[in-house]
Amino acid sequence: MIGSGFTVRVHPVVVLSIVDSYERRESRGGCCNKAIGTLLGYYEKNAVEVVNCYGVKYSESKDEASIDRFMNKEMFELNRASNPHEAIVGWYSTSDEISNASQLFHDYYMEAVPKKASGRDVTPVVHLIVDVNKEGEDIGIEAFVLQKVKVPQSDAFQSLLLVPVRLQLIASEVEKVGLAALTKSSDFKTREVELVRDLEQVRKCLSDLIKWIGSMRQYVTNVLDGKIVGDSEIGRQLSETISQWQNITPSIFNAMISSGLKDFLMLTYLTELSQTQLTLQDKFLNL
Repeated sequence: MIGSGFTVRVHPVVVLSIVDSYERRESRGGCCNKAIGTLLGYYEKNAVEVVNCYGVKYSESKDEASIDRFMNKEMFELNRASNPHEAIVGWYSTSDEISNASQLFHDYYMEAVPKKASGRDVTPVVHLIVDVNKEGEDIGIEAFVLQKVKVPQSDAFQSLLLVPVRLQLIASEVEKVGLAALTKSSDFKTREVELVRDLEQVRKCLSDLIKWIGSMRQYVTNVLDGKIVGDSEIGRQLSETISQWQNITPSIFNAMISSGLKDFLMLTYLTELSQTQLTLQDKFLNL
């Protein structure tokens, strides 16, 4: 039985890969006018983290549906060569609903996902739906797992249904930099944007941090003055953030900044030195 707090955490590269597989799909109409593929990631305590995926060929009609098992196996073996710790955790489809064929696809992945991957008797196989045609600012993403549901007015047997679970979109620091660049490019007609230099990036991050601190300070002031009702979740996150900085004295903080700045300057110096060496090498080769 899956816990009530079960969460599916999805990285942005997964969503981008799913949209890319939809744009590259072979069929452009009928039942197969969508993309289907395998989700890769890790099982954690009461959660699944999806970090990668790849598309898989399939066929679907009114009466039956099947996945190219050979292609799925080959793609998984290729990915395992470079990412040996990633396991199959489920599958995705670019649709806005669960169709009759979804259960057949899900049955296949129930066999493909090893039980030992999660250390559970019943491994939660994730079905991720991405609605690529949804309009508006919100991303149309939902996660489902197969769970036993009691049939009304009957205690003797139960039914298995794909039920929605909590979904979180998370990003690493590296992914956040890439997402910021992609988002910024949407403001230009050419969809091109020049990446800023490291020092400029640091300045922008510090400027954003100052704005966020100001916003949080204003929020706390409004709550204390009774102008707005406080959110317990925001309060908990603020408390956790402040508690992490209570043991850091000004001298320790200055030492951290100084050390980080020295490392940054050394890295910049080595980068420029490498560029100079490459330039000299090109000139010598052209003599």
